[in-house]
Amino acid sequence: MRRLISMASLGVLVLAGAGCGSSSEETAAAAAQPEVQVTLGIAEKGPVAAMYEAVGTIRSTASSGIQSKATGHVTAVNVREGDRVKQGQVLVELDPREAAAQLQRAQSALREAQAMRREVDTAVEAAVQAKNAAAAGGALAQATYERYKRLTDQNAVSRQAYDEANARWKSASAQTAQAGAMVASVEARRS
Repeated sequence: MRRLISMASLGVLVLAGAGCGSSSEETAAAAAQPEVQVTLGIAEKGPVAAMYEAVGTIRSTASSGIQSKATGHVTAVNVREGDRVKQGQVLVELDPREAAAQLQRAQSALREAQAMRREVDTAVEAAVQAKNAAAAGGALAQATYERYKRLTDQNAVSRQAYDEANARWKSASAQTAQAGAMVASVEARRS
């Protein structure tokens, strides 16, 4: 064991002596090293071609909400969250049966409305014809009344015949007014 301690002491002394070299020894060691060529330059700001890898999360400053104008059961989703999409790209497919049923109901309602429109047009035409007929009957009743009035003044017809002509004229005038109101009413339904 003594021998081990003396060897360790000798090693410490050798190392201590080597660490305390003279400056001439340092100069000789430096001269033995090869020369390095250095190019001087001016410090400038600019891009550095260094790459750094880091782990993180990137979030967009703007986001777009996507919502459908139609409702229904989703049958297929063609994109995932984070995928790039183009304008017009189909993102989600809906079950077309509900939309088809709505379309059929709308087409049926349209056909019914068109049929009602034709019916109203027919009713307007009939009302106009009735008004024209009432106006013609009224004109005849008025002419008959005026003729009977002149004949009554000449005592050529009875008072009864005059009263009947007068009543027919008043009735025809009322029918003409009623037919005009009917035309206006039916035309209002057309709008």
